[in-house]
Amino acid sequence: MQTSAFSAVRGDLLSCYTTSIAQYMQQVAIDYQFAIGTQLFLAVRSATDTYPYLSIVHQHTPLIGEQLTHTLALSLCHTTDWQSFMQSLEGQCEVYHAVIVIGDTYALPWLTSYQKKHAPHWFMITHRDQQTRCFYVNDCFEFTDETGTQHPFVGWIQDQQLEQCLRMTVVPTFLQQQRSQWALGTHIDTATIRNQEYQWFESTASRPNQIDGESLFFTLLVKTWRQHMGQEHCSHLPAAEWHCGLQGLQFMAEHLSGSRDDPRIYEMRDDIWVMARNRQLFAHVVDKMGKALKNEHLKEYAMWYEQFLIPSWQTLPRIMHYNMQCLQRKRTISSLLSSTLQQVLEQETEAMRRLQSILELTRFWRVEAEKEILESDRPCPSSDAIA
Repeated sequence: MQTSAFSAVRGDLLSCYTTSIAQYMQQVAIDYQFAIGTQLFLAVRSATDTYPYLSIVHQHTPLIGEQLTHTLALSLCHTTDWQSFMQSLEGQCEVYHAVIVIGDTYALPWLTSYQKKHAPHWFMITHRDQQTRCFYVNDCFEFTDETGTQHPFVGWIQDQQLEQCLRMTVVPTFLQQQRSQWALGTHIDTATIRNQEYQWFESTASRPNQIDGESLFFTLLVKTWRQHMGQEHCSHLPAAEWHCGLQGLQFMAEHLSGSRDDPRIYEMRDDIWVMARNRQLFAHVVDKMGKALKNEHLKEYAMWYEQFLIPSWQTLPRIMHYNMQCLQRKRTISSLLSSTLQQVLEQETEAMRRLQSILELTRFWRVEAEKEILESDRPCPSSDAIA
C-alpha cells in the first residue's frame, strides 16, 4: 500500500513535530504512515539533575537516516543572519518544494497559543513568491483543548511577518528542549543554538525504499513487537540510561505515581497526550491495512485499540490537568492517576499479546524470524552522522 504517501497528512493524529515530518515525507514520496504510524513505542530516561522531568522518545527507529521504509537526511541549521536564512529557504523550496522551520507559538497568528505562551513549533514552508515577497506556509497540525480548537493552516506569509514568527525570543524550557532534541527518534544537538536565531532543517537526500507494502507492513509490526517486548534494544538509546518498551512504560507509571504531589510532573501531560495520539495513528494504520488486505484480525485489533487502549491513554492528560489545578488551589489530588497508569500498562501488555497472535497467523512472522531481517548489522544512525 504505497498510495498513503499521497493521501492527506492526519495532523489530528500527530504532534506538531511529527506532523511537519509527515508532511515533509509526503512531499518527497515517503509513506509517513509506514515510517511513523507502525512505531508503537516508548523510551524514558530520568536524571538526578533534572528530576522529576523525564526525557522521552516515541520511536524505536529514527525518522531520519537509512531505514527499512526510506532514506532521509535532515540537518538542523541555525543563524542570526536573516538574508542567509532566506537564501537557504528559497534553495530548499526550489529543490524539494518543502522545508521544515521552527517558530515561536507566541508569534504564530494561526495558533490558539498566539500571544499566550512561548514554545517551539515546527511547520512546513513549500514555496517562495519572489514578486510578492511571500512564503507559502502549510501546517496540518490540529487539536482541541481547553484553549480552543487549532485548525490546519495554509496561506502566504510576507517576509517581514515570517521573520517575526521564526525568531525565538525566549529560551525553551527543559521539557521543550528535550522534545525538540528527540523529536526525530534520535538525538539532535541543539547545544550551540543561541537565542534570537532562526532554525530550519536542510535536506541532502531523500527517497522511499521500493519494498512490497504488505511485506514491509508486517516486517515493521514484528520490529515494533520486539522493541516493545524488550527483545531488541536501540543502539542509539544506551540500556544503562533508557527504559524502553513495556519496561519504559512501567518505569514512567511508577515515576509519575510516586511524584504525584510534585506539580512539576504535570508539565509532562503534553508528552502523555502525544503518546495517546501515537496509539491513535497506529490503530488508524492497522485498520487501513486490514481493510486493504481484507484481514479481519487486523481490523478487530484496531477496533480493540479504539474501544479500550486509546480511551485509557486519553484519560491520563485530563487527570493530570485536574491534579495540577488541585495543587494550585491546595486541594486534594485525584488518586485516579495511579490506577489509570496501571490500567494502561495492563492494556499495553495485552496489546502486545494480541499483536503476537496476529503475527503468528501470518507467514511474515516465520519468514522474518528465519532471515533475521530485523536484526540487521546496520546500526541506528546518530544525528551527527546524518548531518
